Amino acid sequence: MKRDFLNPLHAAFEPAKLQAQLHNAGLDDRLGVNLVSDRHVAVRGGLH
Repeated sequence: MKRDFLNPLHAAFEPAKLQAQLHNAGLDDRLGVNLVSDRHVAVRGGLH
């Protein structure tokens, strides 16, 4: 059970990594990343 909880934490992305992925995809002008807590981010914006 401990391993099941720990594995997703190792796979998590940091906000800077998410922002870089948005940039590489050409979406950083439409979407942004906000740090919500030490374990959560929110992606804001739209793809209209």
